Amino acid sequence: MADTVIRELESMKDSKATNSKYLNATVLSQILKVSKLRINPILSELGWLEREKKGWILTKLGESIGGKQLEYEKNGISYVTWPETILNNKSLIETFKSYLI
Repeated sequence: MADTVIRELESMKDSKATNSKYLNATVLSQILKVSKLRINPILSELGWLEREKKGWILTKLGESIGGKQLEYEKNGISYVTWPETILNNKSLIETFKSYLI
């Protein structure tokens, strides 16, 4: 299974797709085959997010790679979405390689 995910990430890295679609943590967790409860802590370890009382906030580093800070209208909880191109990010790929091995 780990080999399959690593191959998928590598093929995404090699593709030249420049789609401006944004992905939330749940979608990222499905693509990367990791628990949706684990994805934001992993992104936080990369320095892209910080935990807040109500959700997650974008760091300057996260903003520099295209993250967008949003808030749920119903409850005001903060969350971040990421451009699809984040799947090409070398740090993300290397991090998930180490988690999957």
